Amino acid sequence: MGRVTLHIVHNHHAPDTTSHGDTWRDHAVCAKPDITRPNAMFPDNDAVDLELARGICASCPVKAMCLLDALETEQGRGTGNRHGVRAGRTPKQRHSLYMRSLRERIPFEDLVDEVLFRDPLREAFERRTESLEGGHVRWTIRKTAVHVQGQRYTPWQLAFHLSRGRRAAGTIRTTCGQERCVAPDHIVDAAERGNGRRAAA
Repeated sequence: MGRVTLHIVHNHHAPDTTSHGDTWRDHAVCAKPDITRPNAMFPDNDAVDLELARGICASCPVKAMCLLDALETEQGRGTGNRHGVRAGRTPKQRHSLYMRSLRERIPFEDLVDEVLFRDPLREAFERRTESLEGGHVRWTIRKTAVHVQGQRYTPWQLAFHLSRGRRAAGTIRTTCGQERCVAPDHIVDAAERGNGRRAAA
């Protein structure tokens, strides 16, 4: 993969997404006037406009470069000197990320990867499980439910969603004989059991 050179623009008022030759900015969704209305990325405190701006960022192919650029150019400025939504993050959120990078000594690149590309469901599952012999997986904490991005999951629901990419239908049961096993390959939901019965008929 080729190395991308960042062209840092020091701008105290707004993220600069105007053209500077062939840079990541040329591919920013918010820089395309046929897609983005003027000032769309500056929603102030309007919740609806903020969600619209975040929606623009969500589909942007260069949001990682945008957030990295924001962290590098804004540095230690307070929230009052950071403007606009960058990679879906408000000035306050970007300031918090910058302070965290200082506090925990996390390089900006690693912080951007974590914030934009982590899989919260997988992280929640891997932090609370351990692999056993025979392909079994054990839930390691006493709590029998966790909340991830505002959704409640039992260990089996979490394992199922991770492996199938959808919420389970009905009751989840193990297929390995180990009642407490949460290995994704060892569980089925009601829909899969129904399909299995129809296939056997």
